[in-house]
Formats: sequence, C-alpha cells, structure tokens
Amino acid sequence: MKEEVYTKTITKVKLCKATNLSYPTIRCWMEKGLLTPKRNENNNYYNFNVLDIMSIHNIIFSRNINLTLAEAKNLTKLSRQEFVQLFEKKKEQVKRKIEEYQEKLKYIENYCDMTAEYFNTDYADFTIVTPRFKHIVEADIYIDEHIRLLALEPIDFAILFDGDNMSDETASSGILLHEKPKKGKILTTVNKGDRYLVKTVTADNRNYNEELFRSACEYAEKHGYGKVNNMIYLLKFHNFEDGKDLFTMDVYFKLS
Repeated sequence: MKEEVYTKTITKVKLCKATNLSYPTIRCWMEKGLLTPKRNENNNYYNFNVLDIMSIHNIIFSRNINLTLAEAKNLTKLSRQEFVQLFEKKKEQVKRKIEEYQEKLKYIENYCDMTAEYFNTDYADFTIVTPRFKHIVEADIYIDEHIRLLALEPIDFAILFDGDNMSDETASSGILLHEKPKKGKILTTVNKGDRYLVKTVTADNRNYNEELFRSACEYAEKHGYGKVNNMIYLLKFHNFEDGKDLFTMDVYFKLS
C-alpha cells in the first residue's frame, strides 16, 4: 500500500535547507507551540512531515500580516466568518499604521524644510541680519512646556552671553521660539528694527570666546553699527574631526 503523504518525514537539516530557516528559529517556534513535530522513537530526533511544513507556511504568513502569537496558534481553528473578521481587523490595523507613517513623513518633511535654509547658510564674514527667531527663553527644566520642547520638538538651542556679564564669562542656556512663551524667563527678544551681526565659526568648545567678541566689536565700530550687547551661539553641526570634538555655530551679536 502506498505510504500516506503525511507519514513521510524529513530531518531538521533537510527542513532548514529547504525552507532557508535556521534551526534556532525552528526551535523557537517549537518552544512557543507554533510547531509540534514528533520525535523519532529510535534516535529521539525530531522528524518533520508535510503538516509541519504547512505549519511553517502558516507561521511565516502570520508574521507577514502581524498576527499575535495567540492569533497564529488559533488560525487553523477559525470558521470562515471568524477568518474574514480577523483579516478585516488586520486590514484596519495596517490602515492606521499607514496613517501613522504618513504623519511621521509629514513631520520629517516639515522639519527638513524648516532647517534646510539654516543648515545650508554659512556666514564666512560678519553680516548684518535680523534673526529668524523671535524670542530666547531660559531653558527651565522645571517648566512642563520646556521639558516637552527640549525632549520632543524640533527646536533650536542657544547659549547666550549677555552684555552685563560677558566679563566673567557666565552664560544662559535658552530655547529659540517664534511665539512669545507662555512661561519662563525671556532672555532676549528680537524687536522690529533690531540688528545683529552674525558669523559662522567652528570651534572645539562652546565657551565664551573673547577674541571673537572683540573682533565683532571692532567690526561694528569700524562700520558704524554701534555697540555689541550680547553674543548668542546657535549650534549647527557637532562632529568629530582629526580627534577633535568640533562645534560649528552661527554666532549672533546684538547691536545697539
């Protein structure tokens, strides 16, 4: 009598070669109860039959459509109606995931558009500008809005050396905002008609740079721009080069 197809078996080596799966993967599925091959009574090795191969097909299929472990185990026990309902559920989950990724894509595109001009603009020499930011508010981690901005939002971070304390090299860390902040100490505000000198520099630290400040003062005096009141570092790039930790910054100097 011809041997029934489901009684024919193959070894794990042949199974792995045929399915291009590693045995640790097969063993993992066995441990989770997704695959239940029988052992050979003579040598205690697992032998796999056509039903096991069909189970592997179902496991791969289940993974591709993101079935849970419980759903995958129960897949062959479903009625037609339950099967259709399960796939309708998965279809809706995929739709929601697509919407989620579309929102992420939109977020990335907006962020790229917002920063492209900033990152692609270098000021090799001092230039008179009106900054794109409106306010710099102290980065107070005790304020909920600031925690959210620092952790979640694509905001620029500034280090401000104020004209009243440049001599002792103290600085304030700030968040750049386009709208007036609801809370927090405003370190500086750009008003209509305000002018700033700006220059792009690369340095191995973000500390107060006396030579840079002095050169800005000399430039402002030479061109009749008035007095320099403060110095604001806006970090553009942070990278390692020739063993050095380098910061490329746009440095703004407020004029009065």
